[in-house]
Amino acid sequence: MRAGGGVPEPGDLVSAVYRVLLAAFFAGMGMSLSWLFLNFHLEAIGFSRTLVGFANATPALSLVVLGVPLGFWLPRWGYVRSLWGGAGLAAAGLGLVAWAPLASLVFVGLVIYGVGNAMLMGAQAPLLTRLVPQERRVLVFSWQGALTTGAGFFGNLAGGWLPRWLGGPAEALGVAAALFALTLLPLWGLRPEGRGDRRVGRVRHAALWARLLLPILVISLGAGLIMPFLNLYLSEKFNLAYATVGALFAFSSLATMAAMLIQPRLAARFGKLGAIVISQAASLPFILVLAYVPYLPLVALAMFVRGALMNAATPVYTALAMDLLPEEERAAFMLVEGALWQAGWAVGSAVSGRIQEALGLAAFDYLFAGMLLLYALATLLFPLLLGREQGARVLE
Repeated sequence: MRAGGGVPEPGDLVSAVYRVLLAAFFAGMGMSLSWLFLNFHLEAIGFSRTLVGFANATPALSLVVLGVPLGFWLPRWGYVRSLWGGAGLAAAGLGLVAWAPLASLVFVGLVIYGVGNAMLMGAQAPLLTRLVPQERRVLVFSWQGALTTGAGFFGNLAGGWLPRWLGGPAEALGVAAALFALTLLPLWGLRPEGRGDRRVGRVRHAALWARLLLPILVISLGAGLIMPFLNLYLSEKFNLAYATVGALFAFSSLATMAAMLIQPRLAARFGKLGAIVISQAASLPFILVLAYVPYLPLVALAMFVRGALMNAATPVYTALAMDLLPEEERAAFMLVEGALWQAGWAVGSAVSGRIQEALGLAAFDYLFAGMLLLYALATLLFPLLLGREQGARVLE
């Protein structure tokens, strides 16, 4: 990359995109393992279900508190440097969670992990947007999402056996930390940009931000009710071993990867907003199967299809937001969007933990219903709030 603007020379552009995508693959594997084994590790060291809920909320809360300052700071520091720092912090935080001698240090590690993960997520999309022309962004973001979720397939599949091979959930979290450290390898070949303009991150289109963010907040509240505990729900309801739970999440990731790869065609046919609404609306009936059908094969199928359809819209949403926002607001938006998502996730997770503490497994009957209602509301909000932005013009 040139030292000034951070835009690669033509011969380096493809290599830079591939390096960022490869880093996303390693980070995706680390994220999948940490998500799969965090709850099991916390229960193994004696955390109550309420504390497990608060622990799941901690990385989210760290982003809520620091997300806005990070949003103004990342583009000034540079996207490449931000990716380096994020990978290092995520690795260090997970290592501390895995081997902390005190419960309080577990929460410190979760804060560090949350900040590192936020830096990775916040810098990737603006950097790829800078590297890729508008007409190819849905394709590149879809490949990024597919690689991340494909990494989740391999991570979850191997993760189901890691406790048996290595000794327990703590060791599996250590492997996740090592995978985040590996993220530094492809990123190390990228030369950092020059220091950004101090004006970067100032919000000039607050109304557009609000229309983009409100559906995300609603979805995050619904996701927080269920997703942090889905591994525990499946394990308890069907008495599943680690390996089986890992395999279920692995194949769910594979289904999501396949769905993401067809999103460019869906967006080309119905527009970015249409692709988002179609994917999310089609996912809703499968929540009912996942919640209320007592037959594991059907529940597994519903898990695969629901996750694939709901998550496949994410790259299209990212491309839509990056198209609509000017360069100086993109990084800040990604961090604020991440903070808002984590805030909703944290609230939903904390509420869910308390309800489970009171009602046990029966709590999921109510929690899934809440998830369904919130997801349906968000699906309606997208066209209501963003219908006039269907053309996805770039604000300059």
